[in-house]
Amino acid sequence: MIQNARESVSVIIPVFNRSRYLKEAINSVLGQDPRPEELIIVDDGSTDDTKEAAYGFVPPARYIHQNHAGAAAARNNGIRASRGSLIAFLDSDDVWTAGKMHVQKRLLEEHPELDMVAGMVESFFSTDISEIFKQNIRMPGGALSGLVPSAVVIRRRLFDRVGLFPLDTEIGEFIAWFLKARELGCRYVVAPEVVAKRRVHDHNLGIEKSYAKNDYLRIIKAAMERRRKDE
Repeated sequence: MIQNARESVSVIIPVFNRSRYLKEAINSVLGQDPRPEELIIVDDGSTDDTKEAAYGFVPPARYIHQNHAGAAAARNNGIRASRGSLIAFLDSDDVWTAGKMHVQKRLLEEHPELDMVAGMVESFFSTDISEIFKQNIRMPGGALSGLVPSAVVIRRRLFDRVGLFPLDTEIGEFIAWFLKARELGCRYVVAPEVVAKRRVHDHNLGIEKSYAKNDYLRIIKAAMERRRKDE
């Protein structure tokens, strides 16, 4: 039985120089049924025409500009500005599937004990990349468990417990936050439906900032050290 049918959803799209993908991302949010009550686009100091692309959707979207500080800072500013009891994210180069919000919001409303609902994710090659690039990128086939920002819906109360995303990493801020959330007893499920599609292109953060992959090792090491202290 639905315990709380009045949950409101705030969607946060952090964007940095992704104007060519932003329209598709926004439309995948606005096309949801139910449609989220709030959509916040946080421009992380873009130097392309991201602002113009975003303003094409204002209203119903809200546009926030910040000096370039990274995805974690953009997500955090979006959370601070949001009003919903449920927080969802969409990276500006990804898209949501048509049924995402129906699936995840229903699970959260039917199970008030849950702090977060994830879903499955599929990857796809962007149409603007070369065949040579495709041949040099290993892309997983089929749907995978989506513990990534674009595939989760999180109760605001979990941020109250865990805090916002850490700013001391260039990539992997969600992994660091999620590991901390798990340590604090985060209750979540992974829905079997595909809720997001991740675009693979030559400017993905994991590719542009491959030098920062040591962040992942540092995040995991820090989590292991915290666990040892608690034992």
